[in-house]
Amino acid sequence: MGSIAVKRRWIAVVLGFGLAVGLITVYLKGREPAPRVETVPMVESPGQMVLTNIEFNELEQEKRRWTLKAAQARYFQEGQKTELEDVHLALYLKSGDEVELRSQTGVLHAGSKDIELTGQVHALIAQSYQVDTDCASYSHQERKVSCDSAIHVDGPELVLDGGRWQFMLDQQQAVVDGGIKARIIFTPRILGNGMDPNHGDQKK
Repeated sequence: MGSIAVKRRWIAVVLGFGLAVGLITVYLKGREPAPRVETVPMVESPGQMVLTNIEFNELEQEKRRWTLKAAQARYFQEGQKTELEDVHLALYLKSGDEVELRSQTGVLHAGSKDIELTGQVHALIAQSYQVDTDCASYSHQERKVSCDSAIHVDGPELVLDGGRWQFMLDQQQAVVDGGIKARIIFTPRILGNGMDPNHGDQKK
């Protein structure tokens, strides 16, 4: 009971502060990522290389930074980029948690390892917060996902709309601003004696 009350007070405080300054910050907890298996069958066509059912794994110091899957990928040597279709991107956090993003199309830049997702982007953060937007740009150097496009967030006891957003992976911190509209959903809690602690009404 105490932890639930604290959680609700925390959400109310963060929301009040965010609406005052046009900023909402959400901290997330971690979980262990599931293992992935890499398979990259490929076909060639004139002027480009075509990959089907691909999976790229980015490793740094023997730790996965991200896994990128796509139903089809076209690599263009000029511009050092790969155009993707039916994209699934998993970004791994220090805590062991991950951010999953899906989109219709995308682009992987070979040199910078930056990734752009476009076309009905859907994200799932910490298995709790669902995000819908038009785009998502991953900066590998900054370890940040962002987009200057409208966003809708649906999570535990909170529904949020904003004009732009970013998620800092190493800090596990999300920021939404620009015309914020938010709604807190409080689930009624019933004590063992059938009393509502907020109103003291007897359950019938």
